[in-house]
Amino acid sequence: MEDHQLLGEPLDCGGCPLASLELAPANIPAWEAYLAVADQWRPGPMGGMGPLDMAGVVAVLNHLELTPPTPETRREMLDKLRIIHAVRMELASRERNSKDQNRS
Repeated sequence: MEDHQLLGEPLDCGGCPLASLELAPANIPAWEAYLAVADQWRPGPMGGMGPLDMAGVVAVLNHLELTPPTPETRREMLDKLRIIHAVRMELASRERNSKDQNRS
């Protein structure tokens, strides 16, 4: 389930400055893997989104046969997944803070 669905809000990418960005071909496998593991995160402070549960991530990647073939490429994939998730957490935090300020 996506973040906006959890919040009961419609997804509106029209105003998003990132909507027109294109992924480099080398990053497409990591993005596709992230879509498969995006729900494998642990609760963070105060109930917010926390870090990825890497044991869950590895289990999903193995189950879906998305695991890269060599230790080096596996490490690179996991690093990219952590980066994608860190950006997602930052954006969720900014959105939450913005909503809190608007309520005040």
